[in-house]
Amino acid sequence: MNLRNVTIWTTGVMMIGTVVILLFLGGIRAWQGDVSEVLSQVSYGGFIWLLSSFPLLVSFTLAIISKHNVTLTVLLISTIAFATWYGFILHFVLFSGSFLAEMALIFIGIWSLPVMIPAWITTLVLNWRYTKNKSRKC
Repeated sequence: MNLRNVTIWTTGVMMIGTVVILLFLGGIRAWQGDVSEVLSQVSYGGFIWLLSSFPLLVSFTLAIISKHNVTLTVLLISTIAFATWYGFILHFVLFSGSFLAEMALIFIGIWSLPVMIPAWITTLVLNWRYTKNKSRKC
């Protein structure tokens, strides 16, 4: 399996994992007796998923576009760093006992931007540079 497939699969599995985690949190609410609230707020759950996981969507898109090992390595490292960050915040949400802790899930994507934006810019610049150098050689 080449690096491109590893990067795409890793990012895709993490995106699916975030959906499963949010469904799990919704299941906890339903188990506590708030079934009508969970069912009425499906769009709210999608909104939370989009805000908390949009860095994975951007990285997934860049992994599909990228063709060079250096750019894919940068994306893979940034995706793993984001997953670690997501796990840290999720641990806080699950074990804090505060109902306001779930609000932290909304801000995961925004809080990760100081790390993710430089990684994305690096990926785009390196991808452009390698593509430009390749076209000169032809």
